[in-house]
Amino acid sequence: MENVTHSFVFLAHWPSAGSFGLNTDILATNLINLT
Repeated sequence: MENVTHSFVFLAHWPSAGSFGLNTDILATNLINLT
C-alpha cells in the first residue's frame, strides 16, 4: 500500500515540479520503491 501512496504523491507533485531533473529523480526513486 505504501508503494501506491508513493505513486499518488509522485503524480500529484509532478505537474508542479519545475525542474525536469527533479522529476527524473522522483521517477527513479518511485521505480525503485515499486520493485
